[in-house]
Amino acid sequence: MQLLRPFALALLASVACVDAFVNLPVGPINMSVAVPVASVPSSLLQADGTVRTVACSDASPCPATGTELVTLRCVSSVCRLAPFPLGVTTPDIDLTTYDTYRSYADGLTAVRIAAVSLQLTGARPNNTLGPVEFYWSGATPTPEYRLGTIPATALTAGSATIPVVVDNAGTDALVAAILGGAVRFRVRIAGTLEVGGGALPDPQLGLNLNLLLHLEGSL
Repeated sequence: MQLLRPFALALLASVACVDAFVNLPVGPINMSVAVPVASVPSSLLQADGTVRTVACSDASPCPATGTELVTLRCVSSVCRLAPFPLGVTTPDIDLTTYDTYRSYADGLTAVRIAAVSLQLTGARPNNTLGPVEFYWSGATPTPEYRLGTIPATALTAGSATIPVVVDNAGTDALVAAILGGAVRFRVRIAGTLEVGGGALPDPQLGLNLNLLLHLEGSL
């Protein structure tokens, strides 16, 4: 019986600690950003909400809009609205609010940022989103690391979910922070929305950020 005791203890230890992996969806983190569409002069708009065609050239520049919030620029001899800036920072993303993370936290051995995406609502077909840059930081705004980017993307619908091209160095830094015990971080989004040949977007655009974390560890 004494000879069996070490074997039994080893068996219990092996049963109590199991290597496992799981994908953890983080989000959606819901945000909104205001767009000054109300400042676009009605004289520049057609009945369908698109910007009317106004010819321009070096000798005949685009007319002034009467506000610093909205400007026109000459693009291929036609006046177009300058892109609207999009800038917003998520609230703190707290991994401890997720049951799956808490299950793995004590035995976490590896993390991978499997995917990042942005869901946009309130735009219009033929608007162009981006480029959009994503940066992550800890509880304070600095230091800040690039998380990824969305290149300029022509929209075919007012709502779209667009994958983020992740930055390897920036995501490696986030992984290192999580493995080092960090459980809170935030993401800053900086980009543009260009009306182009489409209609004006909604005054409030929805920006919903989603991340997919791959966790490995001992349970």
